[in-house]
Amino acid sequence: MRTSFQIFFLTASLIPFGQSLFAHDFEANGIYYNITSAEDLTVEVTYETNYNSYSGTVVIPATVENGGNTYSVTGIGKDAFYKCTGLTSIEIPSGVTSIGEGAFYDCKGLTSIEIPSGVTSIDNSAFGDCIGLTSIVIPSGVTSIGHSAFWGCENLKKVYNCSSLTLTKGSSDDGYVACYAWAVYNNCQFDGDYVITYVNDLPYVCGYLGQETELTLPATYDIGDLAFYGCSGLTSIVIPDDMESIGDYAFCDCTSLTSIEMPDYVFSIGEGAFYGCSGLTKIEIPSSVESIGNVAFCGCTGLTSIEIPNSVESIGVLAFEGCTGTLIINCDIEDYEVTGGVIGPFWSDGAQFSEVILGEEVNKVGQYAFSGVHSMKSLTIGSNVNDIGSYAFDGCTGLTSIYCNAINPPACSFGVFDMNTQKNCTLYVPSGSVDAYKAANVWKDFVNIQDISTGIGQIETEAPSAKTFIDLTGRKVITLRHGQVYLQDGKTVLIR
Repeated sequence: MRTSFQIFFLTASLIPFGQSLFAHDFEANGIYYNITSAEDLTVEVTYETNYNSYSGTVVIPATVENGGNTYSVTGIGKDAFYKCTGLTSIEIPSGVTSIGEGAFYDCKGLTSIEIPSGVTSIDNSAFGDCIGLTSIVIPSGVTSIGHSAFWGCENLKKVYNCSSLTLTKGSSDDGYVACYAWAVYNNCQFDGDYVITYVNDLPYVCGYLGQETELTLPATYDIGDLAFYGCSGLTSIVIPDDMESIGDYAFCDCTSLTSIEMPDYVFSIGEGAFYGCSGLTKIEIPSSVESIGNVAFCGCTGLTSIEIPNSVESIGVLAFEGCTGTLIINCDIEDYEVTGGVIGPFWSDGAQFSEVILGEEVNKVGQYAFSGVHSMKSLTIGSNVNDIGSYAFDGCTGLTSIYCNAINPPACSFGVFDMNTQKNCTLYVPSGSVDAYKAANVWKDFVNIQDISTGIGQIETEAPSAKTFIDLTGRKVITLRHGQVYLQDGKTVLIR
């Protein structure tokens, strides 16, 4: 008797808690079901006899046949896909109204899921530890989200809430669904594949759930924060007229994006708007833009030339980190302060430009503006620059040539250039201004100051028609002016 009791106890202990020897009523096409109502002919999806019954792509039908009856699938049962770590994709029919406790718990391979609009309840731990999920849409019919339903979904950064629930970013309420989020959008609506939200009664695109690679955005909305975050399949974007702003991290990590067209209506490019868009090879910043946010183009390593228009009034910290090639600036550069070791948009370990051109519309270069940009080899200063702030070019150890087109030496604050630059870099100044620079504060400390004509790569005696010339603002020139300096074939050219 004692022996038989021990055998029974051991056998029972091998069955996981909440799991019976017969977890399903029937199976059809590899999916297991329990009958929830023999009268209404409804079933819910369950597992076989052990957890981890499914992998790969699972498509759940709206109805299923068994024993001569046609059943409607109305639920995802408790633990149905529990610990199905090999599950990568699932389609749930529109007739499903409930998602049971632990239904998708620890489905690490699941990167997206569309919860049907008919679902009214999401039970406890339903999506717990689904670390592959990056965004979720809570349908309009959902009235309750169970305890820890999304606990451990640490990569769930965007939550689109179409329900009457009010979700709060960072909160553990409502099953932790918004706990890890970078952005939570309440009262969402859909316009095709676009998710729309309202901020101060103004409509914004806050998400895109489609698969198109080339998009022309609808003209009726601005672009909200994180709107296209992680849309790695996007290759080109056309922003229509009337759009005024691009939200924070709107196109972050759109790594395949190679082309974007912006109209002359955009006045604000948000923080991290194009962060990590490594495939972007060129971009034209409209002349309407007034502000460029922190790290706006950080990691855009494919950009080889960037022109900042005169309309820009502020440029955020590390706005161009990782960008290379030529930077053309046509606006004044504000002062920057050293904060936590980070200075400004062109800080030392950030921008990697080899050539910087300050155009004819620039009057001021603020303090610390280009401090420590080791990659800079050539600097052209426009003829209208008259004020350069402290440490503006300090630590630019790669500089070999500076072309300053200002007839009168710009006023310089303390430490604009370091001693190594003044010793090793050649300073080219306008004809007739050499003596003035040799007598001016800061400029006089350059060891080698030469007439700018001696540093010209090529001197033309007349305007050639077969060659393309660019002025110091980066614009193509049709009519050349005698005595002016232009760029041609990578060389600085003086027209006589």
